[in-house]
Amino acid sequence: MSPFPDDVDACALFAADVANVMRAEACARELARALASWRAPQDETVLWVPTSARGYGYQIYDTKPDVWLAATLAWLALPESAQRWDDVVAEQNRILAESEPPTAPREDLTQIAQELAPWAYGAAQWSEAASRFGKPWCDAANPFAIGLSLLETGYAMMPSGNGCLVLGYPDAGL
Repeated sequence: MSPFPDDVDACALFAADVANVMRAEACARELARALASWRAPQDETVLWVPTSARGYGYQIYDTKPDVWLAATLAWLALPESAQRWDDVVAEQNRILAESEPPTAPREDLTQIAQELAPWAYGAAQWSEAASRFGKPWCDAANPFAIGLSLLETGYAMMPSGNGCLVLGYPDAGL
């Protein structure tokens, strides 16, 4: 892991996508701040790791001690009454149905939809809960919307630990 890519192809990717790299780092920091009450680290250090759609799906289930997962903490922040998992699956199916004609293998698209769906569904549920519960709830940052914004950059929040925020970038070699 590194605060910058460690190979020429990744450096070229970052150089060609500076705006999204900067936005991804800003979103990661904002997401950590939104989840501070649930013990997300507040360190400003961002480390970058190469990953793929399949690798991301595997890595988000990291079970090492002191590793936190942004999605897990976000779900802890959402009231249980707003957590309807069947609706998350429906959101995943909607994302797949509305996706552009596939340029990636279908299994990669399915993996991406599986990772996007909880964030998209959670963002809607958070907004609904904020309108029901009012202040101070509605003043709190929607961690799901922030996470979705991060994923829209093309990068992803990875399991983080040691006070660092870890972001994944696509690696054609994986």
